[in-house]
Amino acid sequence: MATSQKAPCCRPTTTTMAMLLLFLATLATSFRFSQACVDPSTYAYKKIEYRNPAEGGRLYILYDINGPDGCLNDFQTAKAVCARDKLELAPQDDSKSLAAVRQLAISRHVTSWLDGDTSEFGLCYLMSQEGFVHQQGCNQPVRFVCRGAAGTDSALPSPPPSQLSQACVDPFTYAYKKIEYRNPAERGRLYILYDINGPDGCLNDFQTAKAVCARDKLELAPQDDSKSLAAVSQLVRSRRVTSWLDGKTSESAGLCYLMSQEGFVHQQGCNQPVRFVCRGAAARP
Repeated sequence: MATSQKAPCCRPTTTTMAMLLLFLATLATSFRFSQACVDPSTYAYKKIEYRNPAEGGRLYILYDINGPDGCLNDFQTAKAVCARDKLELAPQDDSKSLAAVRQLAISRHVTSWLDGDTSEFGLCYLMSQEGFVHQQGCNQPVRFVCRGAAGTDSALPSPPPSQLSQACVDPFTYAYKKIEYRNPAERGRLYILYDINGPDGCLNDFQTAKAVCARDKLELAPQDDSKSLAAVSQLVRSRRVTSWLDGKTSESAGLCYLMSQEGFVHQQGCNQPVRFVCRGAAARP
């Protein structure tokens, strides 16, 4: 009598396993990218609340991103998202509003749109990560702070004026905190971030930044050089700071190049106080 034998168990071949791994990797990638900013009106923002004691506990909310591919919005979109939530974009012409936005922005090293009419078309108000109010292009991707309806008057005193507004005495003698980076793509070419030593340090306009670089026999890192941009990005993104970049803009006079803390290159008003990166001479081949 013939003895029946069980068929050997099927084992996946190397090709089958490779295809399975590829499928899983594709699925994971698709899931990751599905978290990107598709619609700013439905995106799940990371909302950080602050109750302003100077306004009877008035609510301010920083709309932050959930991951590196989240929604950073232009000025009009920021206003629309606030209105959707029955809030208003925090204004720049209200000292109590500015104090509340500073509480949210400075400690997190982020920038935020501010509401208000500017004197130049195409420019909107923005608070820098250092707490200064600037005007820059309205179409840039930026975080924003919405606020709720006014609360009851508070007997608490207003917070003291921010010491961040103290002016720099002399940008050419100031002791900058210099952070060096040797760019391997340029055979170790030297790049230096000129940072501040404390809240009252020197943040300079574009022309002053160029002059300080020249004084030190360096040049302001340019925006039309991919290796330069990669080096500046290495210095600014990890520290969540912005930096001037050299180059002539195509826009009307008064705008200069700047790298944001996220590594994007923008054009904004040349007179704003900003950090900067100088670079040395090209290494010899």
